[in-house]
Amino acid sequence: MKLLCISYALPPIHAPQSMQIGRLIYYLPKDYELYVACGDSPSDQKDEFYSDLRSKFKDCISLEYSINKYLEAIKSRLPVLYKIPDPLKSWNGSIEKKILKKWGSEKFDAIITFAYPFSSHLVGAKLKKHFNTKWIAHFSDPWADNPYSRYDPISRSLNRKMERNVIENADICIFVSQETKQFYSIQYPEYKSKFFVLEHSYDPSFYVSKYKKNKKFTLRYMGNFYGARSPEPVFKAISILLSGGKLNQDNFVFEIFGGGMKVPFLIKKYGLENIVFQKTTVPYAESLNIMRTSDALIVIDGVIKMDSIFLPSKLIDYLGSGRPVLGITPKGGASDRVISKAGGLIADPEDVPGISEVLQRTMDLNSKGKLDSLCPSGEVLSEYSIKSKINELIKIIMMLK
Repeated sequence: MKLLCISYALPPIHAPQSMQIGRLIYYLPKDYELYVACGDSPSDQKDEFYSDLRSKFKDCISLEYSINKYLEAIKSRLPVLYKIPDPLKSWNGSIEKKILKKWGSEKFDAIITFAYPFSSHLVGAKLKKHFNTKWIAHFSDPWADNPYSRYDPISRSLNRKMERNVIENADICIFVSQETKQFYSIQYPEYKSKFFVLEHSYDPSFYVSKYKKNKKFTLRYMGNFYGARSPEPVFKAISILLSGGKLNQDNFVFEIFGGGMKVPFLIKKYGLENIVFQKTTVPYAESLNIMRTSDALIVIDGVIKMDSIFLPSKLIDYLGSGRPVLGITPKGGASDRVISKAGGLIADPEDVPGISEVLQRTMDLNSKGKLDSLCPSGEVLSEYSIKSKINELIKIIMMLK
């Protein structure tokens, strides 16, 4: 199988998509001839995982991203156009030219484009015609209806037209949750036969540390807070338990590894300075070991209705650590489904008493030595392991033949 892959984010760039897509490409069988076009960002934080990834490629084009004067003008004067389809559109235009110049005469069995950025799919549509081959469009997030993109009516309409063009022309569309697939099946019912699900994976070999019960019950959150996502409902719940004597600074600590400008203000607002601590973002390797040494991990989603279709890759990394996962997430969504399947506990972001109950129940199980009852089963761990997911991807690719 001679495969052309286009993904802006790949190792060593430090980003969730870099690790998820890099993992899929890394574990493709050795008999795949991989021609890979990716981004390069010298200023970005780097990780050491899959350091030999590029040795597996038949050939590679790595192109640094830079905003040209034209895009800078659009960003400052016409921010609406800056998001059509995304700020990386100039990179994708450049990578398309380099692909055609270097590999224009190659015969590929298939092309696979990974989004974000969505403009990668626009390149995929053009290359499909040039190479007269099959094309897979992989969506890590929804496009035109993504609530975090904050499109105005004009940019949303134009992005929807481009999205439809991609859906129409791709031979296969891959989504990372059943809920996203269902959403797109409603939006584009005439194309649902080409829609498939490939959920995120974790790599068991990356978890080095061993779990040992902490002196204080240690709850941790990995990641940044932005948009509608806020730790405030959890802080409210902790405050209730603190005032009721259900927990204190001697038996409980909540650590947040990530950004969020309002987090220090909210910690102070609820008087949690001795219980809740915000720490800086850490490299991927360190984050996995921090997960493994936690008593429990927590997912905190926003109250946006669309949030329910997102399946964060962080959640699958949580599962891979083998520790209990608590979900502050809308009922009926992707995170709810996966956490429930993994044996974790769920509360809605708007249900503060429910969040308090989840925290209290978790601490009670911990004090009774029964916290392992919330840990994901071996069956769930196997389902989300890269060994399982790469086989799913191969089956999808083989459908093109």
